[in-house]
Parts: sequence; structure tokens; C-alpha cells
Amino acid sequence: MRLNRYLARSGLASRRKSEEIILSGRVKINGKTIKDLSTNIDIKNDSVIVDGKLIKIHDHKYYLLNKPTGYTCTRKDRFAKKTVFDLLPKDDSLFTVGRLDKETSGLILITNDGDFAQNIIHPKFKVPKKYIAELENDVKSEDIKHLLTGVKLEDGPAKAISAKTINPREIEVTIEEGRNRIVRRMIRGTGNKVLGLKRISVGNIKIDIKEGEFRELTEKEIAQYA
Repeated sequence: MRLNRYLARSGLASRRKSEEIILSGRVKINGKTIKDLSTNIDIKNDSVIVDGKLIKIHDHKYYLLNKPTGYTCTRKDRFAKKTVFDLLPKDDSLFTVGRLDKETSGLILITNDGDFAQNIIHPKFKVPKKYIAELENDVKSEDIKHLLTGVKLEDGPAKAISAKTINPREIEVTIEEGRNRIVRRMIRGTGNKVLGLKRISVGNIKIDIKEGEFRELTEKEIAQYA
């Protein structure tokens, strides 16, 4: 198996990031530093070390979690009282596919497959993420137009690929970007404020379980991004 694929399969990083790790000289195979991207390894017999840590391939796992508010998406944070990993089977190989901020609820994907995660979060794949936002003030028609044409943010303009009013103070917004707190900031840019935010879908994967619960993804759901 090619070394970069092995590292991605281990959950260490995406295949592209794994190539960067190899080129930086952080990988040793059987005690020898390897920088050649074409290197193949014997899964059963070779010892692969990255930054002094033995790297092994895990069986791939894919979960959908309906995240409650108050939970962070970080694994190690001494200030976080509750993380999404508290709601999942104990497995140190798992990581979140992107993040939801502490006060945002809804669909978060968890896996140990770096390639799968990269195929969802990388901007070039333009995977849509749909949210329901509860707002402080009534939605105006110009607010919807503003979201669709683009909102100026401190880190560059952002626009929704769809936006519609559900009721006077609730809207559905779909974006393809993954910048930090982007939906909240876009809505703030229209002059309104988010009181509650929930993600209901990522691509064709939709939330269908109760808050705080998780389930494994189906083969069909996985195949879209594997």
C-alpha cells in the first residue's frame, strides 16, 4: 500500500496532508526516515512511525451525531466540559468532519477516514450544508436577497446557495463554505442576530435521529464521499 494512503487510512490526516507530513521528514519506516511519496509499505510487517508515534490502520468507522448545544467538537480541550466524543463509543481514532461551534446543534459527522473527511470539507468539492436559524428579528425580503447575493465579512465575502423564510423569525440557509461561524456572521451582516442554529444536512446526508443520539452511516451515504 502506498504510504500516503496508509497514513490517511489510519485517520492521521487526509491523503494530501499525509504527503506533506512525508515530505517534511516526519515519517520513519522500520527506523528509517522516508521522504519518497512513491514508497509502498507492507501492512503486516512494516513499522510506521510519525513524530515518534506508531501509526496503525483502523477499520473505518462513520457516524452521524445529532449534536446538542453546549458540546464542543474538540477532543482535547481542558476548558471544554462536554465534547461530542462523550456521546460516542470510546475510540481515539475518531475525529469530526469539520466542526460546529459550541452553541450550534445538529448534524455532525465523525469518522477515522481522512479521505472521506477531506472529500466533504474541502472547498473544491462544494458539498452543501443546510441550517435552520432562529432569529432575533423578523426576516425581511431584502435580508434573503442579501444572503444570496453575498455578505461582506472580515475574512472575505460569503453567500448562500439558497435561503428561504420558514416563518417570520426562522430561515433555512444552505452554504458550501466551512469558515468559522460563517452562518452566524452572514446573518449578523444583514443586521439580524441568530438566537439558535441547527445544521440539518450535509450533502445528501440528513439528520434523522433525536438530539444526543448517533448512528452509523449507511453504505449508500458513505459511498458518495469515499
